[in-house]
Amino acid sequence: MKQEFSDTRPQMWSADEIRDLILYAQDLQKQVDEKSAQIIMMDAKLKNEEAKVKKLILTINYLTNAGKTNGS
Repeated sequence: MKQEFSDTRPQMWSADEIRDLILYAQDLQKQVDEKSAQIIMMDAKLKNEEAKVKKLILTINYLTNAGKTNGS
């Protein structure tokens, strides 16, 4: 009785498929890099705005307390 074996070798990829996969991976990496840059920029803007708020709070507190010490 003749036994039949299924082909268990891995699928072979064509050069075009490999090229397309490489290009896709490179595109994904570019998108990740762009998003990372956007996050860094947004974080810097957030820290700048937080510093402005802190400065305004300190100014308001100073002005509020200065009015109390002057008898107002």
